[in-house]
Amino acid sequence: MNNIYYLETSAVNRLADEFDDFDLLNFLQRSLKIDFCVSSVVLWEVLLNSSASRKERLLFWLQSASSSYLLKSPSEILVAYLEAGLPLNDRKAFWYNRASKHDIARVWAKIHRNTERTLLNDLEELKERTAPLRQLSKLHTGLLDAMTDSSQEGYDDDYFHGAMLRLAGFLESGEKLVKNHEREVKTSLILAFYLVAIGVDLDNSPIREFWATQHGDVSDPFERLEILISHYPKLFIRGPLAEMSLMVDMQSARSRNANRGMIHDSLHTIYCYYSDNFVTDDAHFIELQAAGISRLFDGIISAEKFVSMLYTTREKAVELFVHKEHESKARSDDRGKFAND
Repeated sequence: MNNIYYLETSAVNRLADEFDDFDLLNFLQRSLKIDFCVSSVVLWEVLLNSSASRKERLLFWLQSASSSYLLKSPSEILVAYLEAGLPLNDRKAFWYNRASKHDIARVWAKIHRNTERTLLNDLEELKERTAPLRQLSKLHTGLLDAMTDSSQEGYDDDYFHGAMLRLAGFLESGEKLVKNHEREVKTSLILAFYLVAIGVDLDNSPIREFWATQHGDVSDPFERLEILISHYPKLFIRGPLAEMSLMVDMQSARSRNANRGMIHDSLHTIYCYYSDNFVTDDAHFIELQAAGISRLFDGIISAEKFVSMLYTTREKAVELFVHKEHESKARSDDRGKFAND
């Protein structure tokens, strides 16, 4: 299997403006044994582009330059992580079983390299489905400030505060962890509520199937969250949700201004662990790596450096091709000389 180079949405925008020689890009991928991979999160953001021409440009570029498969979606990854028993290390398993089985992934495989076809979508419907995550992105910092301020009236009565205390009871050293990492734990609880209990995703069928098959089709989001707390307590302190919370908390700490794309950024963060390299043109990810919070983010590459690497690789490939052409001509001339002799 080729190495996974995940192209976050900002990197797709940058690369689409830099490279339109698709034969070269695909040659480089074959030569370097890498796949330019995207996920449904990238397509989700591309399809939300209000400029129809820009959207089609980006889809055309992805059809022509990226892999024929989509990586597993956040919902698929979260369900696989739960069903595997929340392992400390599941990257190798993902590496060999990386492809999404979503409906959108099947459509993507059909339109890949077939640029006469495109992804159809209802922009208004997509905006409506995206609204809960954008609303959470805008409000999260203020909500979390209030939820972690013990001087606030109602602090002890908040649902997520009680949920955190119940979670502490199911975790070893839970009380100490809660005391030292209240913001991160409450962020993980909120993310779990939206992504696993409610199932806010471009395609939430893996979440629906998980609850239907694993827990008697419980439908109430609060009941689902309580099941996660009691049956899967480590979900909130390690793995995909914990990694997502690092991005959310970093953005909250860096700026008090609302960023409507913060939760989408955190969804991309999952792929920092599951890819070999993560290419981005978004300063938030570069800051996340520079902060030295975790080695999980060591594989983040700025799009600027990646573009430079591709240009250098192209030059070396051209030099090698020219060199081989000269060698071939020299051998041909020698054969002709020998025949004449």
